[in-house]
Amino acid sequence: MASAHQTLSISSIVPPVTPLLLPQARSPHFRADNSVSSHALVSGNRSRICQRSSCKPHCPFSSFLRREGEESRGGTRRISTSSSPGGKLRTTISRPLCVQASLKPQLEEAAKQVVDYFVRSGMAVGLGTGLASSMAIRYMGEKLKDGSLREIVGVPMTSMSAVEAAKAGVPLATFQDYPQLDFAFDDADAVQEGTLFAIVGRKGVAGRESILKEKAIAKAAKQMVFIIEESKFVGQLKDAVPVLIEQEDWLDVAEEIDDLFLGDAEVWRRPSHGEAGPMGGDFPLVTAEGHFVLDVIFTTPIANAVEVAQSLEAISGVITHGLVLDTAYAAAVASSTGVKIRTSLFKSAFTSME
Repeated sequence: MASAHQTLSISSIVPPVTPLLLPQARSPHFRADNSVSSHALVSGNRSRICQRSSCKPHCPFSSFLRREGEESRGGTRRISTSSSPGGKLRTTISRPLCVQASLKPQLEEAAKQVVDYFVRSGMAVGLGTGLASSMAIRYMGEKLKDGSLREIVGVPMTSMSAVEAAKAGVPLATFQDYPQLDFAFDDADAVQEGTLFAIVGRKGVAGRESILKEKAIAKAAKQMVFIIEESKFVGQLKDAVPVLIEQEDWLDVAEEIDDLFLGDAEVWRRPSHGEAGPMGGDFPLVTAEGHFVLDVIFTTPIANAVEVAQSLEAISGVITHGLVLDTAYAAAVASSTGVKIRTSLFKSAFTSME
């Protein structure tokens, strides 16, 4: 095992990724023929044709295609369609700000208190990704410089956290060198009150496209804490759950997921840049491990996150998903009234971090 004093370069933590050349894919198109509506989903040399009366809701790809006049409630985007002068549909997607500007001081205070409360000298710490995690990493660097923390080693969950740690002067090590960690912290897109089940990996955080390592490091820690603003601390999980899948026969996997949650969720393949339709456009996102990302956008609250996770994991071609269950020890919640911590052991009340 590497020494806690050993400092590794970023390139050893985050190996360079060679871009993959993908076959072009075209967005769904329609051909109306009296009472029968047809659409083709094409990826490279592979084509699937659906011919059903009026493309009824039981069509496996109906959630891909029902767009006009609807808004996705995926939490990360709002979708509307309108006709362009040429008669084609134009999709407009907007995104809310990740953090309310007025809560940034409280979020930074939450990050600092998590470090003060949980991180001790000599620890191996899993370094999360996101605004709050970056704040915590920078604060760890400050404490290392003033001597209040010593012999700390950080294991980054993503390339973003590796860069932040390097800038802050936090010594880095690989997960292979430290498969067991004393503590870890991370941002989350949503954390459920009571269970502390969470969703990570939604679109919008640079360097967080692959959640395989992020989830593995979180589970390897003796204690894991999410640092979030209060709007992300929810009664029930809902909206988008990212799902990593294999590239081969990805449409079959998407179809099976669509069938699994028929009427309760929409399935979108994530594009590599910009915005695209449900098929992900001509340039779908490919993770460092070579996987596609599907955003399964639930239109109603998730009644049973454990059941959803088990159902996804049972599908051939699914690598992992953004549901993090039975992992977090606590959630540090930043609100306009201050910072409080909620543990999974005490579900009836908040406990102030003072």
